[in-house]
Amino acid sequence: MEKVRVTSSFVIYTVLFLITFCVVFIPILPKASASSFSKVINYQGKLTDGAGVTVADGNYNMKFNLYTASTGGSPIWTNTLVGGDQIAITGGLFNVLLGATSTALTNVNFDQPLYLSINIGGTGACSLSFTC
Repeated sequence: MEKVRVTSSFVIYTVLFLITFCVVFIPILPKASASSFSKVINYQGKLTDGAGVTVADGNYNMKFNLYTASTGGSPIWTNTLVGGDQIAITGGLFNVLLGATSTALTNVNFDQPLYLSINIGGTGACSLSFTC
């Protein structure tokens, strides 16, 4: 088997090339930033009654709250979706983008455990189960 001889000048040129490459190209690579992620939560669910039967199709009032504790406390974020913002439910299934409406999630600190509560208010213009 033939041996390949590596000269010191080859090693020097290779190291210089790698240093030049790093100095020129690494600063222009895109950087990940904590503020660059989309602060929208895609939430999907199935709505049933107490007997486990899917609710009738329609647009429902919903209120979403985020908490920093699993029980008690005050919500750090609230989004009430009523009127033109009601959630469409078909076959009991719904999908909502939390933070996509005027109540953005921009001030929520996601570097902590968060807990979501949901209130369902019915299909009317407003519901008695929560303030509109």
